[in-house]
Amino acid sequence: MRRSRQLEVNGGPALVVVGVGLNLAVWLGLHTVFGMVTEITVLGMVIPVPHLTTLDIFAFLLAAVMFIISTQVGRLISALKGLGG
Repeated sequence: MRRSRQLEVNGGPALVVVGVGLNLAVWLGLHTVFGMVTEITVLGMVIPVPHLTTLDIFAFLLAAVMFIISTQVGRLISALKGLGG
């Protein structure tokens, strides 16, 4: 019981920050890659729906390349840590 209370006190605010950051990343990503994004409401939840015809090819390709580079850099760092330790 004590462990779960400690997690609630210490981990709760961190989870809120992660959730807000993820929400902001998705919102910015959709509005950067697509020119028009409408919102529909389903069961009280607002869901952004991009218009696929407004896709910005350059922004999409740039995001894809940066995603690939960031995952490869992460793998490289992990491999280097494995060699040093």
